[in-house]
Amino acid sequence: MGTQTFHRNGSSKRSRAREGQSQVDNRLPPLGVAQSIGSMVGDVVSLSELQLQLFKRDSATALQRTYLGVAVAIVGGLVLLSCLPVALMALAYLLNQNSELSLGLCFALVSGVGVLIGGAITFWGVRKLRRVGNVYRRSQDEFKRNVQWLKTALKR
Repeated sequence: MGTQTFHRNGSSKRSRAREGQSQVDNRLPPLGVAQSIGSMVGDVVSLSELQLQLFKRDSATALQRTYLGVAVAIVGGLVLLSCLPVALMALAYLLNQNSELSLGLCFALVSGVGVLIGGAITFWGVRKLRRVGNVYRRSQDEFKRNVQWLKTALKR
């Protein structure tokens, strides 16, 4: 008797040849393919973990930038609220005493300057807050590269 080769589905070449089957082969994929798929799944899991770590770091950076912007906006608001009434009234009276302008016009001029200064400080704080959105660009770019790598690896 000769040696027979058995496949993973339990049939031998001779038994299939005798039966004259021309059916599709139900064998498992070769071991190399299974290892490649396993390796790719491991790479995808590793990339997912790295992507999550990058997201965490970007979130921490965004939070730090948010703190600065919020702090500047709050400081600007507090300056407007606490110092503005007294300082503006003092400036209006000073302007009235040293010019021929009416008291009402002096108050209007000083209030306008105070609004401009407070608006500039608030604008600076809001501008700082808008920069927070750019933090995630690094995560987005890295995610796009990972997806592209995965597509290329799957096409092989």
